Amino acid sequence: MCMPSILRKLALTVSAAALLLAALGCRHQELARRELQLRADSGRRTFDLAVRHERSRPQHLRQTAEAIRSSDARRAKACRDNAKELAAYSHRQWERWQQRQPAYWRELRRLTAGKPDRIERNAILLFY
Repeated sequence: MCMPSILRKLALTVSAAALLLAALGCRHQELARRELQLRADSGRRTFDLAVRHERSRPQHLRQTAEAIRSSDARRAKACRDNAKELAAYSHRQWERWQQRQPAYWRELRRLTAGKPDRIERNAILLFY
């Protein structure tokens, strides 16, 4: 059941109550009439607000769809940019490792040169 039909039923109920009170000869008719009018106006405003909200839903849906599209486009671009940067970083690290190989070998020879007890201690540090 949609919201407008509930509001219509509410408006009919209020109207029926107003007619019933008028038919019973309410002693404070002016006060009752104003109160019923206030309630009917309030129901009408609520109904109008619900109608405006329902009419604006397609626009909200378009805005949401556009926000999702925009977010996906930004994320896809960031993913491509990150992939390029990762490839460049990996390449730089590989080149650095290759350039440092002579220094690594020199240090390995320095650490393992000399007495066997020195080789054993350094081998533990290097390989474990």
